[in-house]
Amino acid sequence: MKARRWLVPLLGSLLALSACTDDGSEEQDRTPLVHQSINAMPREEVSSGGELRIAVASMGQTFNPLHAGSSIPGTHTLPYLPNFFDYDEAGVATPNPDYVVSAEASGDPTVATITLNPEAVWGDGSPITWQDIAATVQACGGDSEGFSCADTRFSVIEKVEQGDDERQAVVTFTGFQPDWQHVFRGVSTLRAASVSDPTQFNNGWPEPK
Repeated sequence: MKARRWLVPLLGSLLALSACTDDGSEEQDRTPLVHQSINAMPREEVSSGGELRIAVASMGQTFNPLHAGSSIPGTHTLPYLPNFFDYDEAGVATPNPDYVVSAEASGDPTVATITLNPEAVWGDGSPITWQDIAATVQACGGDSEGFSCADTRFSVIEKVEQGDDERQAVVTFTGFQPDWQHVFRGVSTLRAASVSDPTQFNNGWPEPK
């Protein structure tokens, strides 16, 4: 009896709430939700100097962000590898000028031409080239054995070829890819020498300390 007496008013409250929301008798707040909640500022208004702190719960077992033992929240949060595209609050992709001068795509299957920034280099000053993209796709495209890849997004790419010079990559997809930029989300490419074979890819990266 006690349980029954407790359930009756509860059910009555739920039915009343349902009636208020379903029949439109009360005005509802239909204000669109914000896409993101950050204090965005133009670059020219940001002062030089200071300290940037990024909260990272774990870096996983390796600094290789595409390895199965990596921690995606960690390795994809710290900006130590190329990211070809920036996304605004509406999710629209634009080339990241630090790495990409232009990026255009058309056709079915989609063929994208990515022109890299001639000043984009790796840590030792070596240029970032189309060969780095090709090696990354070959390692994590799904057709090469032995690579312990956690990320399979590159499997929709059929091939990567050189364009006008080593700073231009022509990427042919396996089909129509309207959101082809998303394939290069986060970490867009690794250095060819660091993914040249399964041993280097799986064990050639230092372990986070």
